[in-house]
Amino acid sequence: MVPRVIRDADLKINIPKIKYTFEKIKLTCALKNIFGCNPYPKKFKYHSKIEEAIVALNKAMKFDLCIIDGNIISGAKPRKIGLVMASKDPVAIDAAAAKIAGINPKTRAIIPVHYGGQPCDMKEILEIAEDRKLHVVEDCAHSLGAEYKDKKQET
Repeated sequence: MVPRVIRDADLKINIPKIKYTFEKIKLTCALKNIFGCNPYPKKFKYHSKIEEAIVALNKAMKFDLCIIDGNIISGAKPRKIGLVMASKDPVAIDAAAAKIAGINPKTRAIIPVHYGGQPCDMKEILEIAEDRKLHVVEDCAHSLGAEYKDKKQET
């Protein structure tokens, strides 16, 4: 469920700070910032599967613009970098922020998971993959009967 204040907004702007962590997620930024928009009061329940929660929330709540306040990177290794960044693409801006912060995101592939008979938007995924020179490996195990552009999903 998307909170009404976000769903009904004319313009949605995500304004995260860059933050280092010691957890398996080395750096948090635009994608993780949306976790705070989770409408459920006990967010801690999602920490064991935080990656899945971040993906689901970002799919449900599309923002028009991300503006990163990178003036000071906070967290485990604070640094002053005096930077403000903006993008419409939270994945791209997080990757750029990670590189600037000295963390090299080594994304090699996109694995769209077609689930419950609902296919992913492969046109958009393939465009992103082509732009970023990434492989695409489709997971169709949970999409029996799914169709995309009037074609059955591959298995």
